Amino acid sequence: MTIEDDRVVDSLGISKLDRKAVLLISDHLDWEDEEGHVRLFERKISCYLDFIRSGQIFESLPGAVGLPIRIELVQQYKPSESALRILNAAKQQLGEMGYEFSFHPLPAGYRRPS
Repeated sequence: MTIEDDRVVDSLGISKLDRKAVLLISDHLDWEDEEGHVRLFERKISCYLDFIRSGQIFESLPGAVGLPIRIELVQQYKPSESALRILNAAKQQLGEMGYEFSFHPLPAGYRRPS
């Protein structure tokens, strides 16, 4: 389950740190094909919004009822400058919808493209 599979939620849980329902997107792709990568990201976000709006999130994670929701993009590769603008725009748009969005590298940090 990764950003390439827009039919599933990669990971779902409740953050012990801030008591938010967290939907994780696992992104292992570099940004060489930026246009294709952005399309995958948009489709994945759309899938996640459908999952939330349909109520499936609460069927899968009953403890999430009443909690704020965060979509979190964990990336293996550092986004390009234009990709950062797109991710920040997504953060703003999702925020306006009432959802938090964050993006960051894997815990070990970004890798360099091969």
